[in-house]
Amino acid sequence: MNLKRIFVILTIVITLLACFVVALTNVDVNSPITGQNVSGNLVLNATISDGDMNDTLNVTFYFFNGGVLVYNNTIYNSSALNNSKFNITIDTASVIVDGTYNLTVNASNASTTVTNTSVTTVTIDNTAPAVAITAPTTGTFYTNSTLSILLNATITDAIIGVNSALFQVSNGTVPFNITATNITSFWNATLNISLFSLAEANHTVTVFANDTLNNLNSSVTVNIIYDYTVPVINLVSVTSITDTGAALTVNATDVTSGVANCTYSSPGAGTLSLDSGNISAGSYGGTLSSLSADTTYVLAINCTDKSGNVANNGTYSFSTTSPAAAATSSSGGGGGSASSQVTGQFSKMIWDQIEAEETARVSVTNGEIGVTEVRFDVSKKLYGMWMKVEKKDSLPSAVKDFELKAYRYIEITKSLAFKEGDILNPEIDFKIEKSWLTDEGLSKNNIGLFRYVDNVWTGLVTTISKEDADYVYYTAETPGFSYFAIGQKEVAAPVVAEEPASPEAQPVAEVGEEAVAEPTAAPEEAAVKKSSAGTMVLVLVILLVVVGLVWWFVKNSKSNSPNQNTKKRK
Repeated sequence: MNLKRIFVILTIVITLLACFVVALTNVDVNSPITGQNVSGNLVLNATISDGDMNDTLNVTFYFFNGGVLVYNNTIYNSSALNNSKFNITIDTASVIVDGTYNLTVNASNASTTVTNTSVTTVTIDNTAPAVAITAPTTGTFYTNSTLSILLNATITDAIIGVNSALFQVSNGTVPFNITATNITSFWNATLNISLFSLAEANHTVTVFANDTLNNLNSSVTVNIIYDYTVPVINLVSVTSITDTGAALTVNATDVTSGVANCTYSSPGAGTLSLDSGNISAGSYGGTLSSLSADTTYVLAINCTDKSGNVANNGTYSFSTTSPAAAATSSSGGGGGSASSQVTGQFSKMIWDQIEAEETARVSVTNGEIGVTEVRFDVSKKLYGMWMKVEKKDSLPSAVKDFELKAYRYIEITKSLAFKEGDILNPEIDFKIEKSWLTDEGLSKNNIGLFRYVDNVWTGLVTTISKEDADYVYYTAETPGFSYFAIGQKEVAAPVVAEEPASPEAQPVAEVGEEAVAEPTAAPEEAAVKKSSAGTMVLVLVILLVVVGLVWWFVKNSKSNSPNQNTKKRK
């Protein structure tokens, strides 16, 4: 074979191969499209529209950011939906960083490669907006003097932009939302305390910020405290009293915002220090010095919470000792401390502690109050307690009038530290002037103690304990403490002066003895006697009936005997 023939054969072979291998001419990109914003999954889809599609081996998507190749993904013929369409889904959050991209798509077969660069500005954004709360600052305290609270946050989104924002306020168990307004990159809202009925509580303020692809940021919060209630002063105690000084202890609590400080004035003035050993109990203490002997001092105590609410529970008095006297403090069971007492008005007892099962007593030496002592047992060891017995010249308008004759009105109050079940077997001793009984025409047996509860004056079990020339003394059992009335137990007949006893009169019982009445038959006994007489009559009647029946039976038997029948036959 010469060279000419070889050349002809090669030309024929190449021509035949060219008939089977056709160059690609076009690749169409269906997804993504120009200007598309993407978060999460993205479908890559291309269609080969010209050439022999059976020869297309692969299609590759290239993502360029600023001319720099960031990501590419090749779809091979074996993974195509069919020979004309190439399709795959990718998770942009895991494979492509946020940014704006221009795409180059290449389709290739064994002989050629075609390129499509028409898809541009595809934006990938998988990041939520950035949030910084600028107002209020966390831990800010507010009280009812505040009408509204400014809510402000800086919210930005570097890729796609912020679409919307709102502030959510926890408000206890009833949260509410306030839509924010965009001013440049600042988003503002106003929390109107009255309009939204803001609860007295510790609130969490959360910002919810969305971009246009629904990427949500809800992780930024601040805490604010709204509190308009004054602290509770549970205890004021003055101990270690000498002729020149004393120790002052104040126990105060505030449930919502906490106590900021407690101060006192007269004698001197100062801020009390929080007892590091009793921080959770709210115990504050200070030392009173440079006092004068045998002098009564009146303390004014103020406690302020962190929202600025101030509690002023009045005044508390104590007296220093004489120079020769030892340090002392008033007592009353369970480690009592100095108590304040105002003539004719009230008596207050304060205890540092009361031992379990110990009987605590509030002794009232002022006869004008009416009550002479309040006593009770406790179920466990208690700290920082007080009880106050106060004479009331008139009752509050919310308390109904006591309809019968009243000798005294009293209010007994106690510290909130006393919980249900702490106080056991409470009793109240009181006394009443005999002259008042005479003036009102009442008997000593017609007096009782009444407690006001559930809008009703309820009579308590009351007994006479003793009497002297001027007073009758009573003891009453009570299930609790509130307003009390010492007064008429029932409508009694006027007391009539007794006539002198006749010589034939019965001996008068000695003092301390009770006169014994002549025994008389009780109604029940009379009924029994009548019942017995009736029974006797009934028994006699039955006996007579039985005897008559026996007589009749015997008589008839004789008349029907065999002998009598025989005689009749003869």
